[in-house]
Amino acid sequence: MIRVVSAGQRLSAMVPFINGSSSSGNNISDIGSLRCQADQCGVDLRMGKTYHKRHKVCERHSRAAVVLVSGVGQRFCQQCSKFHEISEFDDNKKSCRERLAGHNERRRKTHSKVKAEDEQKPSECRMNGSLLKATRNSNFGEMSDLRGSPNMKHSRIK
Repeated sequence: MIRVVSAGQRLSAMVPFINGSSSSGNNISDIGSLRCQADQCGVDLRMGKTYHKRHKVCERHSRAAVVLVSGVGQRFCQQCSKFHEISEFDDNKKSCRERLAGHNERRRKTHSKVKAEDEQKPSECRMNGSLLKATRNSNFGEMSDLRGSPNMKHSRIK
């Protein structure tokens, strides 16, 4: 059976979505609640940057050392993009200890991996089209053999 629906019936079916009572979480009523979540702030974020709207924090409180959120002293973490208690930060850092530890671990792994690879292979250098290879303990006297090479061009600097 085919059911014919009038334009008015289609519009009334959309009213819950227009009024913001849908269950998706991304509804129009959220626009009205775009205010900084810091206590006693209430800055309207609708005209602010996308980042501040997304995390519901004004620029001032995203950079502040201590912010009261729900009566608790907190700081906005730049890595997590959310508020944590002050005890989760070292000194005046803007990233929590947990995220900084992960960041430093990734940095150390990358650095040590690159260093190990560099120690294993000889370095290569191109000079006027010629390929020079040097190892950590190479004898630089070997380079004198290249002086007579037609690919090596010398010019005097005045």
